[in-house]
Amino acid sequence: MTGYELHDHRRKTDFRSLDVHFANFSSSVNRISEEIFSQQAVCMSILREVRELKRANEILRKASAYFAQAEGVRQPSLRRPK
Repeated sequence: MTGYELHDHRRKTDFRSLDVHFANFSSSVNRISEEIFSQQAVCMSILREVRELKRANEILRKASAYFAQAEGVRQPSLRRPK
């Protein structure tokens, strides 16, 4: 093999190894992006649930205040006279 042929052979080998490395890198990036997308979906679901729970908590707080006020109005009339 002449020097030029040896150099050309090495270049072809380098390109093949680059192709392999690029394919491995691409598959790694795809796996990571799928995992990130999955985690984002879980995060969005949790945030939605938190919003719903805050809304429900606010409704319960208002209902509790309403019934406490109504009980306070009725309570004096339930007391026995001394």
